[in-house]
Amino acid sequence: MLPKIALTIIVITIIIILFRKSDSLKKFKKSNSDNNAVEMKKDPICGLYVEDTTSHKVKLDEEVYSFCSKECRDKFIASKKK
Repeated sequence: MLPKIALTIIVITIIIILFRKSDSLKKFKKSNSDNNAVEMKKDPICGLYVEDTTSHKVKLDEEVYSFCSKECRDKFIASKKK
């Protein structure tokens, strides 16, 4: 009788472990598929790559420049005024 109980407990434990891993994997795949790719632009002052959605931008001669910070944006503007 004892071996049947032990075997049943082992089988139930394995099923629970597999179910949890499967559920976690589904959540991981879903969360990664929800992410949208964002275009990266190179900051012309410091060379860092920033998301195209940054708020630090300047339009000059029909071209839009993206910056990592207000400081880089201000340096760019100052260099173009000279």
